[in-house]
Amino acid sequence: MSKNNFDVIILIGRPAAGKSEVIDYLKKTPLEERSKRFHIGKFEEIDDFPMLWTWFEEDAILEKIMQKPRLHTDKDGYFLYEYLWHLLIERISMEYSKRLRDADYHQTHTTIIEFSRGKEHGGYRAAFPHLSD
Repeated sequence: MSKNNFDVIILIGRPAAGKSEVIDYLKKTPLEERSKRFHIGKFEEIDDFPMLWTWFEEDAILEKIMQKPRLHTDKDGYFLYEYLWHLLIERISMEYSKRLRDADYHQTHTTIIEFSRGKEHGGYRAAFPHLSD
């Protein structure tokens, strides 16, 4: 990738603010145009929502099928512990570090990190310290 392209873009916003739509638009934009207009070449996204959804699914399986206690959420879908929001950000950092095992990763790729945090969960001020450099 040309050094005219970003290595990392952090795409944040409120839930349903259009973050996924921005990524979808970028995916549909031809590579050469995307690189020229937005300084984004080939890209991979890291989103905490699939991780979060997996936790909901696991809790449902544990409770309904296995008759075991839920690990992450209460029966209304709220986290059992506030620190689980930070764990999601740490998982994003871990996923990103896996990509960097390839020393030339950013020669060919931009990483788009997508997540959202409300004030009730500490907001971005609480999230950013858990996001690695």
